[in-house]
Amino acid sequence: MKVAVTGGTGFTGGHTLRKLIDAGHEPVTLVRSVEKLEQVIELHGLPSIAYVTGDVSDTEAVSRLMDGCDAAMHIAAVTGTQIRKIPSLKTTNIDGTRIVLEEAARRELDPIIYVSSQSTLHPPLEDHYMANGPLSDDPIGVYAQSKVEGERYARKLQDEGYPVVIVWPSGIVGPNDVGISIAASGIARLLNVPILPLPKTGGVLMHDVRDLATVLACCIEKSKGPRHFGVFGHFYNWEETRTLLMNTTGRKIRSLQLPDNLFLGMGHIGDLFDLLHLPFPLDYSTAQFMTSLRPGDDLHTRQEFNIEWRPLEESFFDTLQWLVQQGHLKSRKVPSLL
Repeated sequence: MKVAVTGGTGFTGGHTLRKLIDAGHEPVTLVRSVEKLEQVIELHGLPSIAYVTGDVSDTEAVSRLMDGCDAAMHIAAVTGTQIRKIPSLKTTNIDGTRIVLEEAARRELDPIIYVSSQSTLHPPLEDHYMANGPLSDDPIGVYAQSKVEGERYARKLQDEGYPVVIVWPSGIVGPNDVGISIAASGIARLLNVPILPLPKTGGVLMHDVRDLATVLACCIEKSKGPRHFGVFGHFYNWEETRTLLMNTTGRKIRSLQLPDNLFLGMGHIGDLFDLLHLPFPLDYSTAQFMTSLRPGDDLHTRQEFNIEWRPLEESFFDTLQWLVQQGHLKSRKVPSLL
């Protein structure tokens, strides 16, 4: 199929272009920077990729992107939890999502894939996240709020019978990005502090970007109607996460367990630093998620596409190797690579 792809130059998008081509599809991507697309092509060893220059908030560019296409995949999103990102979050994650999905529906493309976020399902009704669970009534932070609004429109189209496929990723980790993903930069920050402050509750919920890209490529199937797939991956509590970091780096990780209220207080301090455009390793929304994340049930996705998530140890090791190669992390921080 000829597939219109937004966000093709991003972390998930670059890996997905590779998987789409490997599966015999013909992606056409919307780009703001041709130079960045060229970097993605070189990084992933791709052939020449057809593209349209523009932004998801540009209705004319989105229309040109979908000319002659059979299916659509909307990956593009502004990420981050900083309050100062509110304008771009609204433009891309809410308005842009409506424009892309509306145009795909108008053209009767099949399927129309929308990449949402596990944050729209938080907190889960039970002890774990499930695909197509109820949308959060009180999403944590500006990013989750924007994704809830975007997903609300995707669900509306599903209710109207359009072949919209919603995919819910959790934290995405892995190598090969022309920038540096939120998860990768978070890992680098964790390893650069002498003592790692951790909360008592919560943990990490993560999967490999290459597994997510595989699922997205597998979703390109015609005449399946509305569908739902969670890609939640692995849940590790904070002690398990510390052990994971020690095993993959080959060094001792010193940590300090803090009461949750103190950890959340550090997040408030981080928000103040952000308003002053000063660096701080934590913000309040991230602290809320870190203290309250739960496991996810994605058995349906794995069975549907006959896939098992690669071990998080492998994903972390590959991420660390890539961070060192790109100069984002000193090699002495990862003795296992020496």
